[in-house]
Amino acid sequence: MIIGQLTRRAFLAVAFAVVACAARAAPDLQVQEQAEKCNKLVEKQFRERRGAGEGGTMKSRFESHYNVKRSKCFFLEVVSGTVVDKTNEKSSTVEIQALWDANENTQYGWFKEMDSLAGRQSECFVQRTACRGREEWQRLIRPFLEE
Repeated sequence: MIIGQLTRRAFLAVAFAVVACAARAAPDLQVQEQAEKCNKLVEKQFRERRGAGEGGTMKSRFESHYNVKRSKCFFLEVVSGTVVDKTNEKSSTVEIQALWDANENTQYGWFKEMDSLAGRQSECFVQRTACRGREEWQRLIRPFLEE
């Protein structure tokens, strides 16, 4: 009788532990599935935006970020390269970033930085906030990119 009660208690303890682990794993699995869907959506949008290839010296890449708190898929597009001013044959490097809500195709912000003989110039905008510089841009978009 005592052995039967101990066995039942042990069985109930193990069953409870399995159910508790499964309950914790389910949200993680859902987040992982949402992150994978997000990545596929962003990859598709990136291919559509960039077309078959890239021209000149401009290179582009993307990052997908599924934000759990906001339940949103974000798309960070980064384009960089060298541009030449045809009037004076001077070249400068440029980087442009854009943050998008991938599901709604809504732009949340943009960043532009040029490095030329005149020095480095940058400007950016995140929702209703104007900003200057890469550090401020990264600080303002960080809450959207948290996973």
